[in-house]
Amino acid sequence: MVYGYIRINADRRAIAKFCKKNKIAVNKWTSKLPAALRQGDVIICSELPRFGNMLAIASVLKVCLEKGVQVWSVGDGWRLIPSRGSCAKCQGLLFPFLSLCNKYYTCGTYPVEFSSFRLYV
Repeated sequence: MVYGYIRINADRRAIAKFCKKNKIAVNKWTSKLPAALRQGDVIICSELPRFGNMLAIASVLKVCLEKGVQVWSVGDGWRLIPSRGSCAKCQGLLFPFLSLCNKYYTCGTYPVEFSSFRLYV
């Protein structure tokens, strides 16, 4: 299932534009993390900070890693694509990755290299 994670209407427009361009159908629009996430599901958000502060982002990504759920951020251009059994391998990488992201989110600028970044774990 593909979830569109929205907090404001601009999020919905950004995600809808991305999905139309990439021929992806959003099955459900939501403003909170679905409890019934399963392996293979995809959560598409407009930007990573839409999940909340750094602790909330880390919590969401940890849950997604544990369940095998992909997280795509269309505004930042990156995807978290967990592989089977990746949770144990990548727990140590999650917080350094988020601290790198936080450096850019707090000052409001996004680095060019994030435009095609994919984190495969």
